[in-house]
Amino acid sequence: MYKLIRQLEYKSDWNDRTYHKVDRYFASSQICSNCGYKMEM
Repeated sequence: MYKLIRQLEYKSDWNDRTYHKVDRYFASSQICSNCGYKMEM
C-alpha cells in the first residue's frame, strides 16, 4: 500500500495534479459534491 501511495503522490506532482490524502473514516459518501451539504444518518 505504501508503494501505491508513493506512486500516486509522485505522479500527481509530475503532472501538476492535486493529490488529496483523506482519512479512512472521512464520510465522503455522505457529502454532496455539488453543494457540500453533509447528510447526517
